[in-house]
Amino acid sequence: MAVEYLRQGLHPQEACAEVVKRIVKSEGRADLSINFVAIDKQGRYGAAGTDEGFRYSVTTPEESGVKVPLRAP
Repeated sequence: MAVEYLRQGLHPQEACAEVVKRIVKSEGRADLSINFVAIDKQGRYGAAGTDEGFRYSVTTPEESGVKVPLRAP
């Protein structure tokens, strides 16, 4: 589903957030551990999840470090 959102033109962070929201809505609860990281063909990246402690690492020619993703409900 995240790949489909990327094909529709969403930024990777938005795509991840939409997938998390969709799963939470379909399950009817937000206490699930759901986390996604995505990168598109342009090299843009993003992540979203439900876990408070979820982190991901990124290394590009411009930066390297640990990121805190968007917290999706």
